[in-house]
Amino acid sequence: MKNEFNNRLGMAKTVLTTLDKPANFAIWQGKPPLAFTKKVALLRTKVAQNETLLSEQEAIITGFAEQKDSSEIELEDLAHEIGAALSDYYDDNDHQDLSAQVDFSISAWRTLREESLVARARIVEKNLGTTLTADAAGLVDYDLDAADLTALSAAIASYNDIIHSPQAAIANRKSLTKAARPTFRDMSNILGSLDKLILRFRKTDAGRQFVDAYLASRIVRDLGTSPAKDDPTTPPTP
Repeated sequence: MKNEFNNRLGMAKTVLTTLDKPANFAIWQGKPPLAFTKKVALLRTKVAQNETLLSEQEAIITGFAEQKDSSEIELEDLAHEIGAALSDYYDDNDHQDLSAQVDFSISAWRTLREESLVARARIVEKNLGTTLTADAAGLVDYDLDAADLTALSAAIASYNDIIHSPQAAIANRKSLTKAARPTFRDMSNILGSLDKLILRFRKTDAGRQFVDAYLASRIVRDLGTSPAKDDPTTPPTP
């Protein structure tokens, strides 16, 4: 969906570039129908707004993804390390049932995502806490103590906060679409008006060439979905 908006914004910027070519600019700027000049100004404003919107959202998405990846790897590594040592303790004390709850390869940890990762890490956290209460001295030989429990709890909390943050909601594709669709619809409506008004410039050869160039610029390149679904305006046939 992000590509859809980028492609539509690219089309609108191409339209403005076409309109601003000196030969074309002289044909429409301040010339009847004057509504055309006014709506080009509106289009400039809307294009700038949409460009800012996509840029800000891209920054949020990128920042969230980097923060999430870092926190995710930290949690996976720590849970695997603690779980492996705890599993060995359980095996040596004939608690294979408990060992199975915490013994996962690092590749298995890497396959877990968001809620699944948090849930699995909490199992290691719970088992470590229970075992520390029951036999803290026995865990010393496995280099496990209360500091490990504190570190694991902090890593779980940090990752859980990240995946439930406002940035996570914005980074979600559905939220991105919801935020961008109204303002892009406004841009489409302005372009639709220009499509109708531009026909009035076909009174001269230069005007007809201008109209043809404008219509060519109105093609959305590499759009992943049908333009009819999201951009109802269709350039008129000269």
